[in-house]
Amino acid sequence: MQAVRGLSTRGSRSWLSTQFRHPQPRFMPSTLRGHYQTLDIPKNATRNQIKASLYKLSKKYHPDVNDDPNAKEKFQAVSEAYGILGDERKQRAYDRSLA
Repeated sequence: MQAVRGLSTRGSRSWLSTQFRHPQPRFMPSTLRGHYQTLDIPKNATRNQIKASLYKLSKKYHPDVNDDPNAKEKFQAVSEAYGILGDERKQRAYDRSLA
């Protein structure tokens, strides 16, 4: 393996990895937090509770209504969580993946 001029191949971190860091998102995506936590519902929530939480959070984080710079990311996370938990088959599969 040839080293690129000016870059070290030794060590656990390369020069490139230290120069180009991606900023951490302020709002953690729902896949990292968990869909139940994103919708702020218990794991045994009913369909009505899931839908009510979607409506409440959608109104709160919709980018047209909320001026917060992270509103779009939060709204997408809520929509993604509802996409999984709103469908019984997807919810069962998701619950199995948590166990």
